[in-house]
Amino acid sequence: MENKDIRYIINNRITSLPTLPTVVANILTLVQKSSSSARDVAAYISQDQAISSAVLKIANSAYYNLSGKVEAIDRAVVVLGFEAVKNLALGTSVFSTLKSDEVSVFDREGFWIHAIGVGTAANMVSKEILKSNDPSFFVSGLFHDLGKIIFDRYLNDMYIPIVRQAKEEGKPLHILEKEVFGLDHAQVGSMLLTRWKIPSPIINRLKYHHDLESCPAEYTVEAAVIAAADYLCHLKNIGLSFAPEISLSETALKSLQIKPDHLVQLGEKLEEMRDKINSFVQSMQ
Repeated sequence: MENKDIRYIINNRITSLPTLPTVVANILTLVQKSSSSARDVAAYISQDQAISSAVLKIANSAYYNLSGKVEAIDRAVVVLGFEAVKNLALGTSVFSTLKSDEVSVFDREGFWIHAIGVGTAANMVSKEILKSNDPSFFVSGLFHDLGKIIFDRYLNDMYIPIVRQAKEEGKPLHILEKEVFGLDHAQVGSMLLTRWKIPSPIINRLKYHHDLESCPAEYTVEAAVIAAADYLCHLKNIGLSFAPEISLSETALKSLQIKPDHLVQLGEKLEEMRDKINSFVQSMQ
């Protein structure tokens, strides 16, 4: 399939492509205003009972292991931080929007475990390697494979043999996607997130995590964080893995200036988070 064909399908034919809830769109707009406060955002989140309930459920899960129960969004903002709560609202909203009872070519629970794992690993790598406390790395990791859901939902007949081939031959799925569709799931996911008006740093990190060589220079290091996080989750078999990665590209290693022994240490830390990652996914159900 030509690159232009898949773009046409995503941008035009798929009129049923879901949109984010209005409250989330408002949150994204609100946080870009310098005059907005954490209280303003908490108030917006609280307007949507489903999203606020999901955020509170996760905040009280084993993932965060808080000493006391958090019963209100404004309290969650105090305990977890404004950015963390905003990103939880965004993440749970996307999970709910793309959740489906339809028969899937892959295990959706395994998919989300891997997504949360990569988000967790991205947060860890960004803190340890970049010395960054930007929680939006978690969201970039969480969203890194959304394109797979789009392929699965709208091009299922063509996607089934690709997934099967990846499993049988151990060939990276994104390579097979490009061979058939001209685009891989990272690119398709970025198209969806652009349509949803997700902030560009989040999008560019995930869009290029399989192709750092094509990444704009200003995002290469950040995209390398997602690549490393994805690698660690494949290495530790966190969630659904079509074809486990056995190496991290030289571009990623050089961009992050990370050595193999440090990767091993990060992998062990991620392994210790396995139960918490599973509890996060259970809280999203």
